[in-house]
Amino acid sequence: MERAELQVSLRLAAASLVLIGVWFGVLVPFHPNILKGHFADAVLDDGLWRLTHAAMFLVGIAGVFASAGMVALHGRRFGRVGSVVLMATIVTGFSTAAAGALEATALPLLAKEAPQLIDFDGPLFTAPLFRALTGPWLFYPLCLGALGLLAYRDATHRTAGGALSLSSVAFFALGMWFVPVVGPISCVAFGGTLAWWAAILWRATAEAGRAR
Repeated sequence: MERAELQVSLRLAAASLVLIGVWFGVLVPFHPNILKGHFADAVLDDGLWRLTHAAMFLVGIAGVFASAGMVALHGRRFGRVGSVVLMATIVTGFSTAAAGALEATALPLLAKEAPQLIDFDGPLFTAPLFRALTGPWLFYPLCLGALGLLAYRDATHRTAGGALSLSSVAFFALGMWFVPVVGPISCVAFGGTLAWWAAILWRATAEAGRAR
């Protein structure tokens, strides 16, 4: 059976990776530790809360284009595993967008008017539908890292692929859980490798243009 190759603008994918990299590397390190104290206090005391989570919405959508561009760059060499990882990245990307939209709009209001509703053991965070729609976002960085692992195995961009894979795991283990000092460092490292991949995709676009 013939398989169609994925076609996507690599420049759009590169721009999407820049957006994702800036979010992880610049905004996320300043995210308050929501695992300590009351969640509502963290929301109200953080002056960047709305900006960070409005950007999170865009980052989730950008992941669709970024991951598609990385897969398209390698053609069929990622194989069926690449298709599976692409679908997982799209699903977790939309979950990231959903979480960002909710946290940017509803949570500041709830934190002020009804803080008990957004306790970790409160009715919002324990609702099965909420967990189903927003929970997958936790695996979004690992899905991006899995694309890096596939690139490492393909050996076309071995160093950049390995860096993306390792930095995504470091972020998931450290930055995601607000580990002091090394957590923010992992955020910057992950954001930097995403920007590196943006440069790779942009350069590939320029090389394709010169080849015509």
